[in-house]
Amino acid sequence: MKKTLEYIANKSKELLITQIESYRSIHQKAGTVIAVAALFAPLFLFLVEKAELWVRITASLLIIPLIAGIVLLLLTLTTQKLNRGFDESNFDELLTKKLEDVHAFEISYNKYSVEKNDEILNKQNGKYNLGIRLLIISIILSIGLLIVDTTIKSNSSSNKNTSEMAKKAATSETEKSKKITLPKVDPTKVKYLNEGVPPKTILIKGKK
Repeated sequence: MKKTLEYIANKSKELLITQIESYRSIHQKAGTVIAVAALFAPLFLFLVEKAELWVRITASLLIIPLIAGIVLLLLTLTTQKLNRGFDESNFDELLTKKLEDVHAFEISYNKYSVEKNDEILNKQNGKYNLGIRLLIISIILSIGLLIVDTTIKSNSSSNKNTSEMAKKAATSETEKSKKITLPKVDPTKVKYLNEGVPPKTILIKGKK
């Protein structure tokens, strides 16, 4: 019986320590995620600032679950009073008791503390998990929206370039297909070379 009581007392104490560590761990993770999400939101809005109207409207809607997720994570950071077993003020009372009674006393208070802490941790984990889900959904959809917007812009630019190239090619072909007509020659405007011939003996074509 002594060994059993001692074992249960130690196990209940370990459970309390695990609960406290879990509570602190969630606090740290929530703080880190909030910092990342707070940086992502303005960056995302900046990237979609010059996007199509429907993209900007969708982006505005995606900010709602992002903010909701951040709020839930902030709620997990609120201070909670965790139970840690019996108070040290009871030590004087335990001095007069047998070891078995001390272990039983410790087990009773640890059990009560574990049960109360479970309620607190379950609420905290629920808020944390829901907040994380909302953030993940919002971020994934936001990234997908940016990819769609980039693809649309790329296709639009490619089609525009193709259209311009086609226009240039058509213009070039039109210019090539044009028939060039040479102007008529006016004999009076022709310049002659007076090599070995007196200028007065040069006859201009078309004149006698």
